[in-house]
Amino acid sequence: MPKSKSHKAMSDEAWMSRLQRFASSGNWPSDAGNRPAPRQRKWHDLFQQIKKCPMQIPGRPSVNCLCGFHSHRDEEDDPAPPAADSDSAHNPGPGPVQFWLPDEMRETIPSEDQRWIATELFHGDKLRPEVDMWYDPPVAAQTSVQAPSPEHFLSHSLLVWMPNHLWKAELLCPVCGKQLLHHSVHKRVRKVLDIDRYYLMMTETLRCTSCQLNYLSSSQTVLNQLDLPRRQLFRLVLTERYACDMRVVRMLRDRTLSFTHLAEQLRNIHGGEWLDHLSLYMGECADFVSRPRLFPAACPEPLEPSDIPNSQWLLSVYGRDIVSRLEHMKASITSTFGSILKLHSTVQIARKLSGRAEGDKHWLYSVSNETGQVLISVLTAQEGPGLDSMASGLMNRYRQADTAPPVLMYVDSGCCSENGHKSEMQARSGGWPDLHIRLDVWSFMLRLAAGCTSDTHPLYSAFIARLSVCIFQWDPLDIALLRQTKREHLEQEGVPFITNDLVDSQITTRELVLHCRRRTRGVETTVRYVEQLLQELKNWRDLFGVPLLDAVKMENIWHDQKKHVPCIQDVPGVILYTETGTSVTRRGLILTKYRCARGLTDLQSFHRHLNSFIPGVGANSLNFQLYLLDGLYKWNQEQLATSIGTKPSSVLSYAGEIVEYVNDNYLQLFGRKLVRTFPPPKQYTGELIGVDYLLRQMGQPPQTVDPDTEETIQLLEDVNDEGQEDGGFDEDVSIDPTVSLFLEDPPAFPSTSSTAEDAPVQIPETVKNENPSGLDEVDRLADYLVDLRTENHLSSTQVSDIVQLWHNLSELKKQQRSSTSSPQQRCPLVDAILLRLCKIYRGPDEEETVWSLVLQDYCKIRQVTLADANLQLLDMSKSRLMQWRNQTHAAAGEQAPPKRPPVDIAKFPAVRPKLAAQMQPVVQLLPGKPLGTFGPRSASTLTVVAIPQRLVPLPPATLLFIPSTPHIVPALSRPGSQRPVARRTCNRKVEANTCKKCGSFRTAATGHSQFRGTVFCPATETLSKEQWLEKMRRK
Repeated sequence: MPKSKSHKAMSDEAWMSRLQRFASSGNWPSDAGNRPAPRQRKWHDLFQQIKKCPMQIPGRPSVNCLCGFHSHRDEEDDPAPPAADSDSAHNPGPGPVQFWLPDEMRETIPSEDQRWIATELFHGDKLRPEVDMWYDPPVAAQTSVQAPSPEHFLSHSLLVWMPNHLWKAELLCPVCGKQLLHHSVHKRVRKVLDIDRYYLMMTETLRCTSCQLNYLSSSQTVLNQLDLPRRQLFRLVLTERYACDMRVVRMLRDRTLSFTHLAEQLRNIHGGEWLDHLSLYMGECADFVSRPRLFPAACPEPLEPSDIPNSQWLLSVYGRDIVSRLEHMKASITSTFGSILKLHSTVQIARKLSGRAEGDKHWLYSVSNETGQVLISVLTAQEGPGLDSMASGLMNRYRQADTAPPVLMYVDSGCCSENGHKSEMQARSGGWPDLHIRLDVWSFMLRLAAGCTSDTHPLYSAFIARLSVCIFQWDPLDIALLRQTKREHLEQEGVPFITNDLVDSQITTRELVLHCRRRTRGVETTVRYVEQLLQELKNWRDLFGVPLLDAVKMENIWHDQKKHVPCIQDVPGVILYTETGTSVTRRGLILTKYRCARGLTDLQSFHRHLNSFIPGVGANSLNFQLYLLDGLYKWNQEQLATSIGTKPSSVLSYAGEIVEYVNDNYLQLFGRKLVRTFPPPKQYTGELIGVDYLLRQMGQPPQTVDPDTEETIQLLEDVNDEGQEDGGFDEDVSIDPTVSLFLEDPPAFPSTSSTAEDAPVQIPETVKNENPSGLDEVDRLADYLVDLRTENHLSSTQVSDIVQLWHNLSELKKQQRSSTSSPQQRCPLVDAILLRLCKIYRGPDEEETVWSLVLQDYCKIRQVTLADANLQLLDMSKSRLMQWRNQTHAAAGEQAPPKRPPVDIAKFPAVRPKLAAQMQPVVQLLPGKPLGTFGPRSASTLTVVAIPQRLVPLPPATLLFIPSTPHIVPALSRPGSQRPVARRTCNRKVEANTCKKCGSFRTAATGHSQFRGTVFCPATETLSKEQWLEKMRRK
């Protein structure tokens, strides 16, 4: 039998009593016997936890108990272990605070950061004499007996901005000029928004030794006294409540995202980073709680993450950042010069101005140079004399800088002298007697285009393209080199049967603008070509017989604008093209890249960018001025980088002061500049820019921009980013609209007189079943198209058949007389298609379903031929179809439509010759008379205008090529074949609309109301609701 034990096992109460005595005294009791052995696992683990507990170490009374056996020093010596269901065990806090921090600072520092900040920065109740600029929170200790704490995982870094305490910087009082010394630590700790986190910023209070005035070291008064490198260490922008790190500010400067999208992106990044740190804390807590212990373990619950400010706050931060760079931007803008100037105005941007300078008749005028940089941009209330101050300021700028005056200026009006007197622009630029004033060619073309019946006319683009050919001619050497390069490219791709037309079809407008130069033709040649073009265009009509030109109106316009032809000619001796680089092909061909200084295209592009660059639907005078100056500065930097032919710098920054400082020191130390394309700005000339120019005209004082004043702060926070769409300067919208893809000189315009040799084909007045002479090809094409009414897509064979049938139709119509078009003529092809569809769907004429099926099949045929074969038929609606039905019956002398007998329709042979894919043209049928007004068909003609996929040079005998954008008709199906679409239910995501003034819900419970679209906000209105309603009713 096993030998029985000679002693009894110790009870749990005895072990707990000994462990509590050990925890309270720090030493194992002498009368308690031996310490727990490792084989007594439960009690040995508790003994080790007490031994390693921070409160077990003498001299450290301010730490927390991690074992559960200690109490605070001021409590009783024999505390009871914490209960599992007590509040302290469920959500244990830090206990009584036993570290020193100023009371005001405790309210602004998160609780998880208070202990370690007090330990790092303060000794007793004083700031340590030696502090660092950056502090990171302590890392969690890898001790198994310590419970995880959120402060080791979710705490914040600290920036200590104390230039006097850190570097003993010499700072002076702006009032008396005496020295500023460190007085105390500022009681408010700022929370700074970074890209992926928040961090804290602590600053100091400086006091003047003489006048006893206090200044914060983060104020602009102190920052301006620091040298540039140390000033840049203060990498944040302060607002009333928050602060923003410079990394976020740089994202605001880039403006590739709207402020709303940027706020969402920051919220996404912050949320992801916080969840990553929280997951680490949760993992440590789960591991700690799962370990065996005598008492239940609990971990502190972390605090909720800080909210991300909204887009309006980001927009106000962006305004403060601009204020800090305001003087440098003004100096950079007034340091821009050019030998070719351009003047253009717009009213769209001025409509966004609100506040004290708001007006309905304000214009924005801008002047740019040959590289696209803007010299000046002003808002004015007077178009004429209002620009005199701007012109005199520009001339003074050239004179003070000792720069050669410009030789050429492009304008959109006021180019010519009238009645022997100088024009407004010539009189305004009297300080530059050798300046040539030229009219923008695109403005001249738009004046002539006003003689068209509509700018949406199908032939309007053809008119613009032909007009451009009458004014400009391409350099033959540049065109030949570009064609040779394209041919080489096609040969490398293995394209067979390369023709000249195929080569020209591969040339794009962008390539022409980039590699080819143009010049004007001269006054006499331009006048002759334009008059010939206008004479020919008198007979151009669309499918409905609507003429392209209003003959009487165009004649008057040309009579008035003919005198401006000399104003659009190039000035001899003035170089308009600048080489910006080259590109070399595999066979060694060198293509030169050019930048053209002609016209106002780049300045118009700047105005389009600036209109979207000012966020929202409006801005007050201060914010409008800041956005305008920042847009000018960034635009000039972008244009300067693209205009230089050298490799762009790898450093991209809009902080000009930093780049200038680095360049100066880099040149002194290493003999070269780091950013070679950056020109250092001269001193600001004092010219009024933007809104300041308008305020001077209105007799109002200029705006004072002091970021420390209450008025400036309120204006900066008065922002609105609704409807904002930002794109930065990435998209290129500066393609010259006067560029035409006609590479050759215009051919001799054909005569419009009739001859006896080309007699018209006679067409009977009534529509009969049998085909009249000369319309077989029309019926064959109509039969083939009607058979496609059930097809969703066309095969390559079907496309080839349609193209061949169309070519046969075109050859037939080439032999007919091109008689004068009349609005009463019809389109034979459309007639044939509709007649065949009517024979398919027989039924009572009054039955609406029959005509719905006819219209449905016709639209299906039009869609499939346009999408796959590029054949554009006449668009047909229900009203036009009914008009066609009524007038067809009237032309046939019928009062009611008879029953349609079945008719055998001759099918087109199945085997037809195919055409090459690159020879498929885009075609458009142009009948002499519109569909819907039908008369005798004996005088009917069909004007054919072939439209290729790309414009190519015109041989003398070819037809006119017209650019056209096909309109894709949505696919149609049979009536009843589609299921009714279920109406989408709208689920409201918020309880009510939010007031933009106070941020509360706009409901009656919050005191809000509205009257005829105007919202009453009790937080901002000084009147009561009843007084406000009475005031609104009286308006």
